[in-house]
Amino acid sequence: MTTTEASGERLFLDYCRSPEKFWPERAQRQARKINQRLRKLSVETGRGRDEVLTSLWSAAQQRSRTRRRTVHLANIGSSGSHWLEHMLVDGAGMLGAGEVYLPRVLHDDIRGLEGVDGATFTDALHLLHAGGTSDDATATVVHSMHSANPDVFLKADPGTLRVLLLRNPVDVCLSRVFRKGEYRQDVAPDADDMAYLQQNIVTIKQFLTAAKEQVFDLVVRYENLLTDPLPVLGAVCALTGTPLDADRLERTIQAQSAERLAGSSGARSTNLFVGAAPTVPAQARRHAQEQLAALGGYFGYPVTDA
Repeated sequence: MTTTEASGERLFLDYCRSPEKFWPERAQRQARKINQRLRKLSVETGRGRDEVLTSLWSAAQQRSRTRRRTVHLANIGSSGSHWLEHMLVDGAGMLGAGEVYLPRVLHDDIRGLEGVDGATFTDALHLLHAGGTSDDATATVVHSMHSANPDVFLKADPGTLRVLLLRNPVDVCLSRVFRKGEYRQDVAPDADDMAYLQQNIVTIKQFLTAAKEQVFDLVVRYENLLTDPLPVLGAVCALTGTPLDADRLERTIQAQSAERLAGSSGARSTNLFVGAAPTVPAQARRHAQEQLAALGGYFGYPVTDA
């Protein structure tokens, strides 16, 4: 083991052993996610926490010589990212890491990792979030943090493919405010509807403004996923070099269609909302339309009163 490898592994182990020490109080949900995944892997494998982490690091080292490029699925949330990720996992054998974030206090340390060590660090972290390794050591990881410019990840793993997932920003905003009650209670328990609406408008504007300045390998739309996911799934497979099994993809699309998920428990795992549309006050809708009109139009979503 070289000095570089040792430093990367040490950083990974120190972070994952006690993630709560690295995250501020307002973001402890990120530490809880890591601890939950570690507990689950420990139960599934019969290994202790440190043994699980060491095996993930070893797997990431092995994968550094074989794995296909990682996909960063940039999105602002409420855009079907988990649904798309699940279809790529089930239909193309990819590894779904979900939303992976890094505490700011680690950014400089990660940027300082040399050679392939940074990519090994991020791949090991992705494997943890994805629930472990797969039999396919070439499998692409998909991660979907809500950032248009995941600087620290791109610095650590510059070969990452960048896919932008868009949805009508007004729909995104209203969904975030009036549908995701559990998340709202966690991040803004004391805010009233209009205050929380404005908070989300600011977040969406920041994301879309950043996205305007970035270059993506592929841009996809949630609305197109609802109509026909196959071209999107095929395009991601082509970008990563993942062998495309059209029959498998079609079976996955049928199994994970919005209509099918509405009648099963699958919607919970994909995070796809298939219930009745939330009641949105007219004032809130008008305010979101006014505030997001310019950026929505830039990305091809003209404001309507529908």
